[in-house]
Amino acid sequence: MPMALTIDASVVGDVMFIGERTAAARAHLGTAHRMIAPAVLVSEVLSTATKQHRVSGVPEAHARERWEFARTLPIELIDDALFAEDAFELAIRLRHPSGDCLYLAAAISHGAPLVTGDRRLYDRAVAAGLGEHVRWVEDPPTAV
Repeated sequence: MPMALTIDASVVGDVMFIGERTAAARAHLGTAHRMIAPAVLVSEVLSTATKQHRVSGVPEAHARERWEFARTLPIELIDDALFAEDAFELAIRLRHPSGDCLYLAAAISHGAPLVTGDRRLYDRAVAAGLGEHVRWVEDPPTAV
């Protein structure tokens, strides 16, 4: 059965800028028939693109091209307010930033496992018994 996945900003960043996890991130995106993310993804990806230019010295034209590329990814943005309460509860339970927990809450509420490159979020979710809702970006894609 084709799978739906929740994609977080760390994974989009891995796809935007070539790095150690780029191939793994692309593999996950290639297996999903539907990708979703909370709307906060836009501001986080924008921040990644501009930070790469400002801090890491990526040329402006390349940062701009990568931002435009990210905007073409077929990720359905979901209103964060729809699961903000769940994200709050997860943030308290996991002792983790609420912004990251928006992605996990979206994954749980939509039955679309979260693919993440955020090791702390992944480890805390697994430790809290939420392993079925998260996938580590460097693990091979699996059927849901």
